[in-house]
Amino acid sequence: MANVDRPFGARIAQGGTAGMYSARATQYKADGELYRGAFVKFNSDGKVEQADTGDDFVGVVIAVGHTGDQLEHDTHGRQGFFNPDDLTNKGSSKIPSGDEGIALVVDDPNVVIQIQAADGVSDLTVGDTYDITNEDQGNDIGGMSEVELNDGQTNNDVIVVGSVDRVDNDPESEHAEWLVRINPANHVFAS
Repeated sequence: MANVDRPFGARIAQGGTAGMYSARATQYKADGELYRGAFVKFNSDGKVEQADTGDDFVGVVIAVGHTGDQLEHDTHGRQGFFNPDDLTNKGSSKIPSGDEGIALVVDDPNVVIQIQAADGVSDLTVGDTYDITNEDQGNDIGGMSEVELNDGQTNNDVIVVGSVDRVDNDPESEHAEWLVRINPANHVFAS
């Protein structure tokens, strides 16, 4: 059965050494267009921004929020990821290009991340390092990054630790879902 091509960015699958999602997340000031599920890096101002393949990663964005001019529009004047007094408000879906905001980032270097393989990428080897691709693309409606796993080994961004064990996921076909960790050599908090 063919895998479905539906990129969802980088999704936290397992935190740290626990068997469930328990990774810490840190709120950072953010700069520029940023989607949930994107890998981020520090810029020269100490804010996080979208990372490209080959950058030193801080972690993965799990939520975004606005500051400044966007506050009234998205969070009714409250800085944060959503307005708890308005349950119809689902929060910010992304930080638009040219804006500043806040990002909640899972920055634990031991976290396991679920990610889809790109077009033509199949049958990766567990334990090998690979690059990411499509890191600058995202879904403007849902606010999710469309970053995917590439079979290139130029920048060695992530280490494959396994494939997602589901009936509808064939690791020998393109668009398979894989479990990865950020390569410690490319993570700013890895020792």
